[in-house]
Amino acid sequence: MEQVFEALCRVFDSELERQQQVQSLVAAQRAALLNGERDTLEERTLDIEDIIRESAGAETERLSLIHELVKAYGLPPERHTLTALIEVAPEPWRSHMAHFQGMMQSTLDETQRIVAENNRLLRHSARWTKSCLNIIIEWAGDTDMGRYDARGQEPVHVPCGPALLDQRG
Repeated sequence: MEQVFEALCRVFDSELERQQQVQSLVAAQRAALLNGERDTLEERTLDIEDIIRESAGAETERLSLIHELVKAYGLPPERHTLTALIEVAPEPWRSHMAHFQGMMQSTLDETQRIVAENNRLLRHSARWTKSCLNIIIEWAGDTDMGRYDARGQEPVHVPCGPALLDQRG
């Protein structure tokens, strides 16, 4: 069983490292949002997607090791949890897995907090952009562009709205 615990702890350590990388990447996304760096935002998003794929790939090994341990310790299905496994694990694996559990929870909590803030920033930006577009659409709606007068000719009305170009063009 010692080899299984050792392998499981290695898998846990790798997963914690991946989740800490995700946390750093979502923080980098936040900085990119605040600085208007769209390319950086997209690059960090792709980096996160790569880590998620790695994490999903490691899931099979993790589940296999956990299954082997819960079977060996005779844990009932409702106790196939990390907490239950920590309770029955011998030292030093118990301490290692308990540390992993705490670090993983705090990493995921912080990542979730940053993602929520990024979401608020994106929603605020989208509302602001929509508001600006609505102003432009309202102004453009006051023009006679694309319409014809009663004789089938373009109207001569020139709108009095904000100028998009200065006098030099």
